[in-house]
Amino acid sequence: MEQKRKLGFWSIVLLTINSIIGTGIFLSPGGVAKQSGALAPFIYVCAAVFAIMLALTFASASKYTREAELPTHM
Repeated sequence: MEQKRKLGFWSIVLLTINSIIGTGIFLSPGGVAKQSGALAPFIYVCAAVFAIMLALTFASASKYTREAELPTHM
């Protein structure tokens, strides 16, 4: 019988960060910097803080799944 593995806290954190960074490739950093001007560094720091919060939220939600599969309500 094959044992199913559960995704851990840090696995989900890193997967979420990976998906956020992966979707960010479609945004032009030059365009963001051009539109935000001198506030660009602040905006990028704020985006990073929100990305970390989102990653931690998904990771803490991982404790509600028993197996390495999607929850049934999705």
